[in-house]
Amino acid sequence: MRSLSTRISLISLLFVVIFTGCNGCNPKTGFLAIIMTSDVPAGQTYTFQEPVGGLNTVDFIARIFYPATDSSGTEVAGTDHPLIIFGHGRFSGPGSGFPNNYLHASYLMKQLASWGYIVVTVNFDVVHSAGQGFGISERGELFLKAIDFMTAENGNASSKFHNKIDLTKIGLIGHSRGGGGATSAVNRNVSQGSPRSIKALATISPTDGATTAVANMPQLMIYGTWDGDLDNAPGYKLWDPAPRNQDKIYVEVYGANHFFFSDDLVFSSELNGISRENHQNIAKGFINAFFDKEVRGLSRFTWPEYLTFDRKVDTVEYYVQYMDKNQRLIDDGGPSGTATINTLTGTNTPTSMTLFDDANLGSGSGQHGSTIGLRMSWDAAMDRVEFSFPPQDVSGFDFISFRASQRHNVAGNTLNTFKTLKVQLFDAANNSFVLPVSNSIYKGLQYPDTPEYPGGSGTPKNIPSTFRLRLSNFTGVNLNSIVKVRILFDHPNSAGFVNNTGAITFDDIEFTK
Repeated sequence: MRSLSTRISLISLLFVVIFTGCNGCNPKTGFLAIIMTSDVPAGQTYTFQEPVGGLNTVDFIARIFYPATDSSGTEVAGTDHPLIIFGHGRFSGPGSGFPNNYLHASYLMKQLASWGYIVVTVNFDVVHSAGQGFGISERGELFLKAIDFMTAENGNASSKFHNKIDLTKIGLIGHSRGGGGATSAVNRNVSQGSPRSIKALATISPTDGATTAVANMPQLMIYGTWDGDLDNAPGYKLWDPAPRNQDKIYVEVYGANHFFFSDDLVFSSELNGISRENHQNIAKGFINAFFDKEVRGLSRFTWPEYLTFDRKVDTVEYYVQYMDKNQRLIDDGGPSGTATINTLTGTNTPTSMTLFDDANLGSGSGQHGSTIGLRMSWDAAMDRVEFSFPPQDVSGFDFISFRASQRHNVAGNTLNTFKTLKVQLFDAANNSFVLPVSNSIYKGLQYPDTPEYPGGSGTPKNIPSTFRLRLSNFTGVNLNSIVKVRILFDHPNSAGFVNNTGAITFDDIEFTK
């Protein structure tokens, strides 16, 4: 095999970044290193195992980002680097990077390499060039080819990557159709008996065609509400129904579009409500933090700590859904027709609510996805809902959590206002304590964002958020014997908040880690 060609990726002091190669490093510590790149030698090819539409063999083209000991790039700094494979989307129009779209997310490759990952970005334009449309399965195969290529490099004594990669720690990232390809790759690897140790999947605005939701895999998905390419959030259909045997995170970024998650690509059918730098910082911080936890197995730091040079994104409005594998479910709204019975064999009791039922929230409430959940509407501060159940010892959990969203264009909700719901916990001795959702990381339950496109406003994105209230903050309540959770709507109205009327979806109320 010919040696990998090497080039200097960073040429000025601004591009000298913090490198932490050790598995025990803290985001605030580390030492300086130079990030270098190597290109896979020309002439490499890949023959598809399952060719589609006559496409059999394509060029295998990729670039590798890695931390080096000096600017010659001849030696990889440190050892035991986790491996990350990145796949881009399909884009060939004006403003695209075709046929080299794989080189247009270098900001993310450099970020991860600066934290001690070896990162490979693969050219999927070879699939598009062959007229393969979505080409999701082909992209999936190329993801796995990249892992196999780097596995060979790790075992090749003449390679700079010899014994530098920890092949038990692999993560995949995909943007757009690359996200669909990454999902396909995980499923294909499982179907082959999981010979590659893929630990986590991160996607940005992924497609959902020609693949299915993954199981037994931690997932992070990032989506911008102003996405002008995949404006119907198709990736949510993969994220929401995925089994809960591993942690899942969904980040909804208000004002983010599809292509500003690249270095410089521009799509004429979309606008941006936040800067490209903030798109990139969101992706860098969340993905870096996610991989450190799920691929490296480190304690999770807050995502902004992974941004070098003290970059801030305080002006960005974003909301997160968490679906934790470690949980005790109170009620998930299903199955249909059981709104007054919860998972803990107790009862759900609405008081004076104008609506309390269960439904397919996708078809019944305009929410993305197709989960069965509860719908709640109220028109007075005295209205409430109680979830009662046999005594539960929840002292081993950290939060009480639920997912909720305001329903667009439904009576009781006011455009672009928040709602302060309150949660009251009761123990078996009838001790109780109340906390508002503003005690979580959010100030309240937000109104769905309205995207702006060149042709005008779009349909508000009705995507739920997770509210997590720390159990230790419920003062005076015995967490060894919780018997009831009450949801209250009696917080006074205030500027930007309409609380005593509302219509929401409500799903997955549970105790979590």
